[in-house]
Amino acid sequence: MQMTELIAKKRHGEPLSADEISFLIKGLGDASVTDAQMGAFLETLAFKDSTDLTELTDFTMGLAYSGGVYDLSAIQGIKVDKHATGGLGDKTSLVLLPLVASLGIPVAKLSQRSFNHSGGTLDKLESIPGFRVNLTPDEFVQAVKEIGLAIAAPVDELAPAEQKLRRLRHETDTMAIPSLVACSTLSQNIATGADAVILDIKTGSGHDLLNEEQAEQLAHLMVNVGNEVGRRTLAVVSDMSQPLGHAIGNGVEVVEAIATLKNGGPTDLRKLVLELGTHMAQLGGYGANAEDTRAALIGNLATGKALAKFRDLIVSQGGDPDVIDHPEKLTASAYTNDVRASSSGYVSTIDVDQMGHAIQTLNAGRKNAEQKLDLAAGIVLRKKIGDSVEAGEVLATVYSSDADSVAAQEEVRGAIELGEMRKDTKLIHQVVAE
Repeated sequence: MQMTELIAKKRHGEPLSADEISFLIKGLGDASVTDAQMGAFLETLAFKDSTDLTELTDFTMGLAYSGGVYDLSAIQGIKVDKHATGGLGDKTSLVLLPLVASLGIPVAKLSQRSFNHSGGTLDKLESIPGFRVNLTPDEFVQAVKEIGLAIAAPVDELAPAEQKLRRLRHETDTMAIPSLVACSTLSQNIATGADAVILDIKTGSGHDLLNEEQAEQLAHLMVNVGNEVGRRTLAVVSDMSQPLGHAIGNGVEVVEAIATLKNGGPTDLRKLVLELGTHMAQLGGYGANAEDTRAALIGNLATGKALAKFRDLIVSQGGDPDVIDHPEKLTASAYTNDVRASSSGYVSTIDVDQMGHAIQTLNAGRKNAEQKLDLAAGIVLRKKIGDSVEAGEVLATVYSSDADSVAAQEEVRGAIELGEMRKDTKLIHQVVAE
């Protein structure tokens, strides 16, 4: 069997057999399939993607079991995991996971580092002094067992073929191929040991975002594959036509997450967390109906149980829990500059790509895998789509390591467009259960 034969087969739109998939995954692991060959394979999928459920199921399981897997079988209950396709200002996991865990549902989350725009969940957590994201498999399992929650980076031995495939997808700009998003994501969930998975599929107009039709198609595909590989799976298609919440960056997003866990925070972030949390908790076997489950989540935000679980997470993974009472510590090293409106009107558009470039200019988002981020830098929006603005009002505040952050300020100003008419946005587009 030759890799060139598999590439030719996919060019004709034909599904790969189980043996061919095993050959490909083995080749990823032992380097008998070269990066150039895999790049050609990925480019072929970009033009002729697969929707064959058998092929995608075999590929998902092959990636998941290309190395070791975490064993959570000794932990009682349905273990749940969450994945989002990524978006600007998306600090949902920081609120959602401790909130669901506060109901007594075990939550096990392995997260990859982001390679674009703002940092990922791991970078946000690392803005908390001392927080360890690199846990051994035993430490990870023990944390889920003891406090019902762990968020960490995958070890090299976990689904190594998936980790290499992810790197090559970044390098070849093929991250958005639906079949690979489905297989890569679900293989990681399986390797983590999850029994059920909630998916947050983002839709918007940015370079890395799907339009609404594509997002709904991906949601159905991922739910079908997830159920086929034996994981209870549900997807929510949510809006990313503007950053989620107000904060974009790392430390600034943790500040906003803490505010939300204290029963405050931005309306859109809270709404999305409660939507995802209701479905996630029910996948985990909680509650007789959605209304009661949602009420329980709201109650745990109001009583501080969700915040207490976040504190447990910080302590469990070596972080300083003092940031909960003094979140300003997370941005104390940054200078602040306000971006003001030059005219009046209503915010009509916030360009996600340009705002993401501003984050990279501030060194709060990566341009390459090796880049070390400024975890205190970021942007806090003071106005969002639909808000009225008077000339001279603050549109956003820029946090930076330099007293003068002119380039980033100009990018922020250019990303926010004003119009004469008020415009509304829709946060939840669709829920896909099958």
